[in-house]
Amino acid sequence: MMPTNGPTKISGYIYEVWKELECLLNFTTDFKDSVDSYWGSKQPDGSWNGLIGMLIRREIDAAVTGLSTTHERRKVIAFTYTTYVRS
Repeated sequence: MMPTNGPTKISGYIYEVWKELECLLNFTTDFKDSVDSYWGSKQPDGSWNGLIGMLIRREIDAAVTGLSTTHERRKVIAFTYTTYVRS
């Protein structure tokens, strides 16, 4: 899920799996866009922007998206197991 010029459209297999988890585990989700439209990268001052920054600052509990795993990101957030690999 990423911001668009109109209402955010949420779709894809990750979203479908998440919706199933909501039903099975009886919880609901308030989906939010990235505040700055970035996935997340480390800034010169050591802070993070995008979804990674939102996770670190506890503004969100999870990033329900296909977020690339990098060494730097793994240092600051926990990832699930890989569910999709594009060759």
